[in-house]
Amino acid sequence: DKVTLKIEQTPLPQRIFRWLLTALAIAAITALLLASLMYVYYQLRAKQANEKARLYWLYRLALLTLNQLGFQRILKTPLEYAQYTIDPKFGTQFAQFMQIYHKNKYAPQGLQPEDHAFVQQFVGQFKDKVFGKYKWWEILRNFLNPVPTLRFLFSR
Repeated sequence: DKVTLKIEQTPLPQRIFRWLLTALAIAAITALLLASLMYVYYQLRAKQANEKARLYWLYRLALLTLNQLGFQRILKTPLEYAQYTIDPKFGTQFAQFMQIYHKNKYAPQGLQPEDHAFVQQFVGQFKDKVFGKYKWWEILRNFLNPVPTLRFLFSR
């Protein structure tokens, strides 16, 4: 006696549909998590970078945070944005951070010890003051919105 094994084949259109549905689900999840993944990435880059690059990654992290909460820097210079939009709203001393960032980026001499001290305390207080103005679910809702994240990525 012979035993035959019969395996049912899934039709090709059904397999293609399943693959497309899976790819679409993965793309949707990635889009929803993009801002959070970028936030974690910028934090890691800031922690691992040397001092000059660290200020750049902290700057990007601050801009991403503010962008996700609805504060886009459109036509203002970074310093004007910090002075006239962010500091009055949150009281973060973002303008002072921007001056230190610009000094670090463009001036030939290095930063002063008081600049280093300010940057160290700025990181924590910025996050606390900005996120402290919102409820956790508002932050979650804003960080799950892929539209401002994509605008942030493609406007640079």
